[in-house]
Amino acid sequence: MILLDCNSLVYATERQSDPKIAELGVRLRHYLAQLSERETPVAVPSLVLYEYLCGYPVEDHPQMVSALETNYIIFDVGVAAASKAAELFRNRPADTGPKQRAKLDTLIAATAVVEGVSEIVSEDRDYTALTLGQIATKKPSQLPKPPRDLFEDTPDEQ
Repeated sequence: MILLDCNSLVYATERQSDPKIAELGVRLRHYLAQLSERETPVAVPSLVLYEYLCGYPVEDHPQMVSALETNYIIFDVGVAAASKAAELFRNRPADTGPKQRAKLDTLIAATAVVEGVSEIVSEDRDYTALTLGQIATKKPSQLPKPPRDLFEDTPDEQ
């Protein structure tokens, strides 16, 4: 099972005007399509859902949540994840960034550990360090580009 963090969820679901960010979305959507073909489940913790929804009007939330629940497994944070997060946070490497941000990301990481996730897709966080090596991190920028369509950018015949 694969888990998306907030930046990856944004790349996967939104079209971007910034070419560099748009490229990450293309790579990530291609990767997610491959996972779907292999019937590999993709999950989003409720904390990531919270971060994601903060960027949208409240009246849009029910429709957005429904769409996300159709495509992804949404994990709630429970007692086991909270306990695991405290353990991971107390044992985290010194270079995990600001304490408050590390707390939230450690709770996301702990949810992944408790739920049996094998990989977290994130561009801006090394979850491998936060999970003390228990889960791999994959960056969208390191995913392969999808193969080009043979007819892409072909000028119209005159």
